[in-house]
Amino acid sequence: MGYWIFSYVGIATCALVGLKVLMTIIHAARIYVFPIVPRFEKYGKWSVVTGATSGIGRSLAKKLASRGQNIVLISRNTEKLQEVAKEIESSFPVQTKYLSIDFKSDVSIYEEIDEFVKELDIGVLVNNVGMPSPILRFLETENLSDVIADIIKVNIVSVYKMTQIVLPGMVKRKRGLILNISSATVLKPVYGLSIYGATKAMVNYFSKCISREYEKDGITVQSVKPFFVSTNMTYNPTPSVTMVS
Repeated sequence: MGYWIFSYVGIATCALVGLKVLMTIIHAARIYVFPIVPRFEKYGKWSVVTGATSGIGRSLAKKLASRGQNIVLISRNTEKLQEVAKEIESSFPVQTKYLSIDFKSDVSIYEEIDEFVKELDIGVLVNNVGMPSPILRFLETENLSDVIADIIKVNIVSVYKMTQIVLPGMVKRKRGLILNISSATVLKPVYGLSIYGATKAMVNYFSKCISREYEKDGITVQSVKPFFVSTNMTYNPTPSVTMVS
């Protein structure tokens, strides 16, 4: 009689595991095979993208433009900003504006950004700008104090301050989308990334909090957690199965 109990437990366990696998496959199919593309125009006419001249930021700026969004490009290099703006306007029937900003600078830069965008109907904010830290144990990082100060300004302060600039208008209009680029490193501690990973954990936590705080105001907030991507920040490794371009 006892053996039948083990059989039932085994069958139930297999059914549960099978159900979880099936749900995972369905979820992946919804995201990658049959994605639901949002109507970005419902949020507003303009999208603001930081770190917009290369990598994920550049790709997202072009994708948003392909969906009819006018784009505000904010990054450090003026020549690259002009290049991306020209590329977008020649490819899509949209407008662009660009502003050269070094996010390692002090917080006074956000007064300039605020003045630059304050008259625009901003529906989408992409907090993408970021900097890496050396893949070393914490105390082995050269110029540790400077690295900590810079990465906090770029990876953390920029998210707070850009949100502070854009969110009030979104709340007033009862619509808006904020995409904060975090990292898959928040899913599990990674050896040698104690500094970078911690800043991205903040981005993820902040995203979850303001998502709850402002969902009743019509604001959607998402924390995007990409795995390794071949970009300037990762020193452009050769794309592979585990390193997309």
